[in-house]
Amino acid sequence: MTIWNFGNAAVADESARVASNAAALHGLTYPENMPVLHFLASDSVATIPDWLESHKNQLTGVNRHEIVELQGLHNLQWTQSTAMAKKITQFLQDSAPSRAQPAPPQVQ
Repeated sequence: MTIWNFGNAAVADESARVASNAAALHGLTYPENMPVLHFLASDSVATIPDWLESHKNQLTGVNRHEIVELQGLHNLQWTQSTAMAKKITQFLQDSAPSRAQPAPPQVQ
C-alpha cells in the first residue's frame, strides 16, 4: 500500500497543494451545530508546538465536539483503526437525534 500511495497521482497532487490548501482554510470554523470528532496522534501532540491548542481553537463555538488523542504517528488509520472505529460509532450514536416517539397528546 505504501508503494502504491507513493507514486499515486492523487497523493502527489495532494502533497503539492498542502500549503495552498492550508492557506485557504486558515480562519475557517465548523458550523456550531455540526458534531466534530478529531483524532490526534500522540506523536504530533508531543512534537508540534500548539498542535493540540490549534485543534481546540477550530472547535470554538461548536456545540458537540470531542478530541481523542491516540498513541502513534500521524497515520493513525494504519495502527489505530479498531479504536477509531469504536470511537466513531460511539460518537455518532451519541450525536444522533433521539428516535423516541413523542407521547400522544392527553385527551381530557
